[in-house]
Amino acid sequence: MPGSSPRALLVLVLATLVAAVGLVDAVVSRTWDFAVVFALAMGLQLLLVLRAQTGRVTVTVRRDLAAWASEQAVATGESADEVVDRCVAAVRADVVDLPGR
Repeated sequence: MPGSSPRALLVLVLATLVAAVGLVDAVVSRTWDFAVVFALAMGLQLLLVLRAQTGRVTVTVRRDLAAWASEQAVATGESADEVVDRCVAAVRADVVDLPGR
């Protein structure tokens, strides 16, 4: 879920809190099968939250550029992220190397 939106992250955090409440309730009522289910759900959700926090920055591009990046990824065997990384790095190198900048 790298590059996730703030809303998606909020929903994931809220779902994690609901799972935590379910886990506490299951432990208090000694319903161990529910406790295991809630613990697993909460653990997976926490992993997703942490991954979203340490993920890449989201950059929005035009649809035609996104389609091109996807086509290039298929053609080169790379991920679309790698194609976009190369393109941005190439443009950055051209801009930074220009005299007077």
